[in-house]
Amino acid sequence: MAGSAVEPSRPSEAPISTLNNVDEQWLDTHLKRVRSLIAEEAKRIEKDRGAEAPEGLDAAEGTRRFAPGVKFPAAPSLCQKTTASLSAITVVSAVLAVVFAFLRVFVSRGQLASAGTTAGYFDIAKLFAGAIVGSTRASVVLSARQK
Repeated sequence: MAGSAVEPSRPSEAPISTLNNVDEQWLDTHLKRVRSLIAEEAKRIEKDRGAEAPEGLDAAEGTRRFAPGVKFPAAPSLCQKTTASLSAITVVSAVLAVVFAFLRVFVSRGQLASAGTTAGYFDIAKLFAGAIVGSTRASVVLSARQK
């Protein structure tokens, strides 16, 4: 199998780099490893096709699999970072905090006091607060048991 189909000729001039010698050596070693992985993948693809020698498309497919040309691993976006750190308890607590804030505003303006339901709304708030504490305790106990 011809190695020239997988390994293109290298340019005679070395590219200008801002890396120091140690970093250059590490990068060269790493890229040699990636180059061999690409070559092995091209040979595997060629065998899967039933061909006798790797072609340019085999090398291209091997390159796509091992050196996709995008930052790897891709830096997560702010939305991905936020959703990764959210738990169900956090979301429920946030929603309930907003609900309690609205209740407090309505009670302080006297809109709910006229109906005589102020005590009832505070009882509901107490029940929700107890549910939050109970669910938090349950999740802490569960995570402690898993460790």
